[in-house]
Amino acid sequence: MMRLLILEDGKWTVTAAQELNAAGEFFCPLTESLISLGSNYQKSIAGLISMLGKFSEHGQRMLNDGICHEIDENEKLFEFIKGDLRLIWFYGKGNKIVICSHCFIKKGRKTPPPEKAIATKIKRAYFKLLDANIEVPLFKEDP
Repeated sequence: MMRLLILEDGKWTVTAAQELNAAGEFFCPLTESLISLGSNYQKSIAGLISMLGKFSEHGQRMLNDGICHEIDENEKLFEFIKGDLRLIWFYGKGNKIVICSHCFIKKGRKTPPPEKAIATKIKRAYFKLLDANIEVPLFKEDP
């Protein structure tokens, strides 16, 4: 089972994927990856969150290649960039929804294959549910 946590809701809905873990609880790779970063990344995290808000209002058009670009043409994966942090995302059904998979620290020129694999797995699980006519619900956490 999967659900989508609404992070920003404007003209575009920006979400984070959550899947059930072995204990039957929802697990959010994005939240977990952000929590695992050290305190020295707080400004970069705030910058990424600001980008999500801007994307929600304006879509990808307002983001230049220096802060957002495609990283996998076949899988249609993209990344938001803030310093050496990367947040991988893809378009959901209808192209007015964005699904974020996770965040990581980029150390080289190319996005490491294991990072792409995490996002690809989430994307394929999402579209497999939709193809089986299983709704992937949106929800918002209480503040």
